[in-house]
Amino acid sequence: MTRHTVLLSFAATPRPPVLRAVHRLREIGDRVTVLALTGAGWEELAAASEIALITADGAELRHPARAPIELVLRRAPRAFLRRASGIGLRHPAIRPVGRVAGRLADLHGRLYGAYNRRIFMPVYGLTVRSTVLATTFERVLREVSLGPVDRIIAADTLAVTCAWRLAARHPTASATTDLTVADQEQ
Repeated sequence: MTRHTVLLSFAATPRPPVLRAVHRLREIGDRVTVLALTGAGWEELAAASEIALITADGAELRHPARAPIELVLRRAPRAFLRRASGIGLRHPAIRPVGRVAGRLADLHGRLYGAYNRRIFMPVYGLTVRSTVLATTFERVLREVSLGPVDRIIAADTLAVTCAWRLAARHPTASATTDLTVADQEQ
């Protein structure tokens, strides 16, 4: 009997131990569904029809916990400064204003990048990111039928909350964070 294993990996690209676990699960005959933030790094396996790949490309940025910050701190100022620099470059009378606006746009990009790397992402990652990702994937999974699930594997810490919620929807499935579970069955 073929088991259905759902592996959750929310890293930017799949790490080698995760890829080895997927290959090992396929070797023992499991049907593997991977839930990933993006398809980056999974294309080869998905193209070979070895796994079913479900992604939430860009959905995290559209989540209500993140979208206002993106709009207020990044998109709106960037659009304003780019427009101001473009107008300044097209009209000779206000060309100096356009140059200043262009420099301010560059400065804004560097400041936003530093804020995002050093303040926002560490705090967001420690406090609410796993919950945001779990909510995002709940929305994605409403549109996809997984069918019966026998095993759920969370491959990283961000995936644990989503795996926990998925396990609540599939109470007969075993849930783990152990990537060597396929080796233990031999």
